[in-house]
Amino acid sequence: MKFPHALRTLCWIAFTAVGPLAGNAAPPSDPGPMTPQPAAAAAEGTWVIGVVADNRGGTGTHLAILKKFKEANVDLIINLGDMLYPGPDGDWESMAKQYHDVFGEQANDWLARKMFVTVGGWEEEFINQHQKTKDAEGKEETEKQKKARKRRPGYEPDNAAGQEVYQRYLHYKKRAGKPGEFIREYTDLGDYYVKYRNLHLLSLYITDEWSVVKRKYHDRDDPEWRAKAIERQTVWLKNKLHAIRTAEPNAPIFVMAHRGTWHREGGALTGIVQALADEHVDVALCGDGHVYSYTKDPWTLKLMAPGAFSDGGDGYFLVRMTPSTGKIATDKITVEHYRFTGELKHTHVKFAGKPMETPEPIPAAKHEGK
Repeated sequence: MKFPHALRTLCWIAFTAVGPLAGNAAPPSDPGPMTPQPAAAAAEGTWVIGVVADNRGGTGTHLAILKKFKEANVDLIINLGDMLYPGPDGDWESMAKQYHDVFGEQANDWLARKMFVTVGGWEEEFINQHQKTKDAEGKEETEKQKKARKRRPGYEPDNAAGQEVYQRYLHYKKRAGKPGEFIREYTDLGDYYVKYRNLHLLSLYITDEWSVVKRKYHDRDDPEWRAKAIERQTVWLKNKLHAIRTAEPNAPIFVMAHRGTWHREGGALTGIVQALADEHVDVALCGDGHVYSYTKDPWTLKLMAPGAFSDGGDGYFLVRMTPSTGKIATDKITVEHYRFTGELKHTHVKFAGKPMETPEPIPAAKHEGK
C-alpha cells in the first residue's frame, strides 16, 4: 500500500472495526488479551525472535528497534517486508549500515544467515525504478537529478523483481539446503522454508497486490498467471505443513507473508487460509498495515506487525520461545508487542501444536486490494 501513513492507519482501524465481529481484530488502542507486565527474566533455554516490518530502509525508528533487538539478545530477526524503498536512505546499503552500527562485527552474520525477509511491494518497485545514471548527452547525473529519480517509483506486482531482492542481497536460492544454512527449501516463486532449532518457519511470496487476481496493474502484469501461481503456492504450503505436523505434532510452526490481509478469509487466498487451520499453524505473521492488530482462531494466533518507517513509528515484536520441559508438554510461545521506545503494550501466549485457550472467530473479509 502506498497511502500516507496517517490515512492508512485510519483506514486499517476502520477496516477492522466494521461488522458484528469487529472486536476480533484489535486496533492499536485495544488493551489486548493480557495486561502487560514488565518483561521477566528469560526462562532457562528461552530464545528470542525479533520481528520488524515496513522500515523502508535506514530510518531512525528502524535503528532504534535494532538496538532493542540487541538488548534482548535476539537469536533471529524476521523482517515482514517493505524493507527497501525507492527514495533517500531507502536502499540496502543504508539499512545494512544500521546493522553494522548496532551489531558491529556480527552484522554480516545477521545479514547473511540469521535475518529472514518476506518481500513487499516496495521491494518490487525498488528493483523496477528507473536505473538511468546519465542524461541524454551522456553526462553524469547531478545529485539533484539522482534524488528526483529516486522519488519516482517503479511498478508492482512483479514476482521476478521481488525475487531479485532475495538473490541480490540475501542469496536465499543459493543458500537453500547447503550445510550450515537454516533455509532448507526455496521455490521458483520465492516461497521458502526455514528450520531453526525446532521452529519451522514458512515464508510466502504475497506482496501488496499479488493476490488481487482480477486486476491488471501494468503492461507486464499477468493476473491469470498470478492466480495459477497462488494455486501452486497453496499446494506447496499444504504439503509442507502436513509433512511437518505429521512428523512433529507439537513442533512450533510459523507462517509469514507481507500482505496485510492475507490471513483473512475469502478471495484467491482461501486455500492458504484453510491450510493454516487444517495443519494447526501456531503463529501467522504479516506486515503492510503499519499498525498492530491481531485475530485468533481455535489454533492460530494471527498478527499484523506495527510499522517502522517513520521516526517515532509504532514498534516491533519480541517472540520468546520457551522449550518444553517436565512442567510443560510443548513449547511456550510468548509474543510481546512493544513501542519503538521499548514500552511493552500487549502480550499473547500460545502453546505449540495446541489450540488457543480463548479462541475467537475470524471476521469474514474479502481482499479488495488498495
